[in-house]
Amino acid sequence: MSRLGIAAAVTAIAAAAGSVATWGTERATPTSNSAGSDLFMSKGCAGCHNGPQSTARVPAGPSLASAADWAGERRRGVSAHAYLEESMVAPSAFISPDFSPNGPTTVMPTLNLTTAEIDLLVDFLLAG
Repeated sequence: MSRLGIAAAVTAIAAAAGSVATWGTERATPTSNSAGSDLFMSKGCAGCHNGPQSTARVPAGPSLASAADWAGERRRGVSAHAYLEESMVAPSAFISPDFSPNGPTTVMPTLNLTTAEIDLLVDFLLAG
């Protein structure tokens, strides 16, 4: 099987796993960034964070539903894109004032996202 075929198979399996993990929950509706929307669901983001078109099953993390409205103002001199990217790559670099460590979890898991996946997720959240 070619590398492209393997990548397509892995993506299909990840999407299927995300679909099973979110059965019975509100599914994000397709947007202009459907790949970002799909990643938000399949990587588990929607399990803990409200998203542009989804409600968290267990609201353990801050809402990301209106990220474009606040992400660029969270840290002085840090763009909205850079802030969201850092939050995915190094979640403990800056703790959101909206995070409550008394919830069901005390840390965001490391997702091992690729640069392309991060860009898709950030674009999805900022388009929200």
